[in-house]
Amino acid sequence: MWRNMLWLLGGCWAVLATAAEFPVAEDLQQVGREARERGVPVLLVFGASDCVYCRRLEAEVLGPMSRDRKALSVVIAEVHIDSEAPLTGFDGRPTSGAALAEHYGVSLTPTVFLMAPDGTPLGRPLVGYNPSFYEAYLEAAIDSARERLAGSQP
Repeated sequence: MWRNMLWLLGGCWAVLATAAEFPVAEDLQQVGREARERGVPVLLVFGASDCVYCRRLEAEVLGPMSRDRKALSVVIAEVHIDSEAPLTGFDGRPTSGAALAEHYGVSLTPTVFLMAPDGTPLGRPLVGYNPSFYEAYLEAAIDSARERLAGSQP
Protein backbone atom coordinates (compact mmCIF):
# COMPACT_ATOMS: atom_id res chain seq x y z
CA MET A 1 0.00 0.00 0.00
CA TRP A 2 2.77 2.45 0.91
CA ARG A 3 4.50 1.62 -2.31
CA ASN A 4 1.40 2.60 -4.30
CA MET A 5 1.06 5.84 -2.33
CA LEU A 6 4.70 6.71 -3.00
CA TRP A 7 4.22 5.96 -6.69
CA LEU A 8 1.13 8.20 -6.77
CA LEU A 9 2.91 11.01 -4.93
CA GLY A 10 5.87 10.67 -7.27
CA GLY A 11 3.53 10.98 -10.26
CA CYS A 12 1.92 14.10 -8.78
CA TRP A 13 5.35 15.60 -8.17
CA ALA A 14 6.32 14.93 -11.80
CA VAL A 15 3.20 16.73 -13.01
CA LEU A 16 3.86 19.72 -10.74
CA ALA A 17 7.53 19.85 -11.68
CA THR A 18 6.71 19.81 -15.38
CA ALA A 19 4.02 22.46 -14.96
CA ALA A 20 6.70 24.88 -13.81
CA GLU A 21 8.22 24.74 -17.33
CA PHE A 22 5.29 26.80 -18.64
CA PRO A 23 4.93 29.92 -16.54
CA VAL A 24 1.76 31.90 -17.09
CA ALA A 25 2.36 34.54 -19.77
CA GLU A 26 2.58 38.19 -18.76
CA ASP A 27 3.18 39.76 -22.19
CA LEU A 28 1.55 38.21 -25.25
CA GLN A 29 2.84 41.04 -27.43
CA GLN A 30 6.38 39.83 -26.64
CA VAL A 31 5.29 36.22 -27.31
CA GLY A 32 3.91 37.36 -30.68
CA ARG A 33 7.11 39.25 -31.44
CA GLU A 34 9.17 36.11 -30.80
CA ALA A 35 6.84 34.04 -33.00
CA ARG A 36 7.05 36.65 -35.80
CA GLU A 37 10.88 36.70 -35.62
CA ARG A 38 11.00 32.90 -35.82
CA GLY A 39 8.24 32.70 -38.46
CA VAL A 40 6.15 30.26 -36.37
CA PRO A 41 2.68 30.25 -34.80
CA VAL A 42 1.91 30.78 -31.13
CA LEU A 43 0.54 27.76 -29.26
CA LEU A 44 -1.63 29.43 -26.62
CA VAL A 45 -2.89 27.22 -23.80
CA PHE A 46 -5.90 28.49 -21.89
CA GLY A 47 -5.70 26.80 -18.50
CA ALA A 48 -6.83 27.36 -14.94
CA SER A 49 -4.97 27.32 -11.65
CA ASP A 50 -6.84 24.22 -10.43
CA CYS A 51 -7.06 22.35 -13.76
CA VAL A 52 -5.75 18.81 -13.36
CA TYR A 53 -6.08 18.09 -17.09
CA CYS A 54 -4.05 21.21 -17.89
CA ARG A 55 -1.18 19.87 -15.76
CA ARG A 56 -1.49 16.47 -17.44
CA LEU A 57 -1.38 18.11 -20.88
CA GLU A 58 1.77 19.97 -19.87
CA ALA A 59 3.41 16.88 -18.35
CA GLU A 60 2.42 14.34 -20.99
CA VAL A 61 2.47 16.35 -24.23
CA LEU A 62 3.77 19.91 -24.03
CA GLY A 63 6.72 19.18 -21.73
CA PRO A 64 8.13 16.42 -23.93
CA MET A 65 7.31 18.46 -27.04
CA SER A 66 9.24 21.46 -25.69
CA ARG A 67 12.33 19.28 -25.36
CA ASP A 68 11.89 17.87 -28.88
CA ARG A 69 12.44 19.36 -32.33
CA LYS A 70 8.68 20.01 -32.61
CA ALA A 71 9.07 22.84 -30.08
CA LEU A 72 11.01 24.80 -32.68
CA SER A 73 7.83 24.97 -34.75
CA VAL A 74 5.80 27.03 -32.21
CA VAL A 75 6.12 29.50 -29.35
CA ILE A 76 4.25 28.13 -26.32
CA ALA A 77 2.42 30.44 -23.92
CA GLU A 78 -0.20 29.85 -21.23
CA VAL A 79 -2.86 32.08 -19.71
CA HIS A 80 -5.30 31.24 -16.93
CA ILE A 81 -8.98 31.90 -17.54
CA ASP A 82 -9.53 32.33 -13.79
CA SER A 83 -6.93 35.10 -13.44
CA GLU A 84 -7.43 38.83 -13.25
CA ALA A 85 -3.65 39.40 -13.06
CA PRO A 86 -2.37 42.06 -15.46
CA LEU A 87 -1.47 40.74 -18.88
CA THR A 88 -0.36 42.55 -22.01
CA GLY A 89 -2.42 41.37 -24.97
CA PHE A 90 -1.20 40.65 -28.48
CA ASP A 91 -2.20 44.23 -29.39
CA GLY A 92 -0.13 45.73 -26.54
CA ARG A 93 -3.17 46.72 -24.52
CA PRO A 94 -3.64 45.73 -20.87
CA THR A 95 -5.96 42.76 -20.31
CA SER A 96 -6.22 39.66 -18.11
CA GLY A 97 -6.45 35.92 -18.65
CA ALA A 98 -10.17 36.05 -17.84
CA ALA A 99 -10.81 38.87 -20.33
CA LEU A 100 -8.73 37.16 -23.01
CA ALA A 101 -10.65 33.90 -22.50
CA GLU A 102 -13.92 35.79 -22.90
CA HIS A 103 -12.60 37.47 -26.07
CA TYR A 104 -11.79 34.08 -27.65
CA GLY A 105 -14.91 32.37 -26.28
CA VAL A 106 -13.01 30.00 -23.98
CA SER A 107 -14.95 28.52 -21.07
CA LEU A 108 -13.37 25.06 -20.71
CA THR A 109 -9.81 24.14 -19.86
CA PRO A 110 -7.51 23.18 -21.30
CA THR A 111 -8.23 24.88 -24.59
CA VAL A 112 -5.35 25.21 -27.05
CA PHE A 113 -5.27 27.71 -29.91
CA LEU A 114 -2.69 27.94 -32.66
CA MET A 115 -2.41 31.64 -33.48
CA ALA A 116 -0.67 34.05 -35.77
CA PRO A 117 1.80 36.35 -34.01
CA ASP A 118 -0.91 39.05 -33.88
CA GLY A 119 -3.31 36.76 -31.97
CA THR A 120 -5.48 35.74 -34.93
CA PRO A 121 -6.58 32.09 -34.59
CA LEU A 122 -5.19 29.87 -37.35
CA GLY A 123 -7.81 27.16 -36.96
CA ARG A 124 -10.28 25.67 -34.53
CA PRO A 125 -9.08 25.24 -30.95
CA LEU A 126 -8.45 21.89 -29.29
CA VAL A 127 -10.77 21.72 -26.28
CA GLY A 128 -10.19 19.33 -23.39
CA TYR A 129 -7.56 16.65 -23.05
CA ASN A 130 -7.79 12.97 -23.89
CA PRO A 131 -4.36 11.33 -23.91
CA SER A 132 -5.42 8.65 -26.39
CA PHE A 133 -5.32 10.84 -29.51
CA TYR A 134 -4.39 14.32 -28.34
CA GLU A 135 -0.81 14.38 -29.57
CA ALA A 136 -1.84 13.43 -33.12
CA TYR A 137 -4.54 16.13 -33.18
CA LEU A 138 -2.09 18.69 -31.82
CA GLU A 139 0.57 17.83 -34.39
CA ALA A 140 -1.99 18.10 -37.20
CA ALA A 141 -3.14 21.48 -35.83
CA ILE A 142 0.46 22.73 -35.65
CA ASP A 143 1.18 21.61 -39.21
CA SER A 144 -2.00 23.27 -40.47
CA ALA A 145 -1.24 26.50 -38.59
CA ARG A 146 2.30 26.61 -39.98
CA GLU A 147 0.93 26.18 -43.51
CA ARG A 148 -1.65 28.93 -43.02
CA LEU A 149 0.93 31.24 -41.50
CA ALA A 150 3.39 30.60 -44.34
CA GLY A 151 0.63 31.28 -46.88
CA SER A 152 -0.21 34.62 -45.32
CA GLN A 153 3.35 35.97 -45.26
CA PRO A 154 4.75 37.91 -48.23
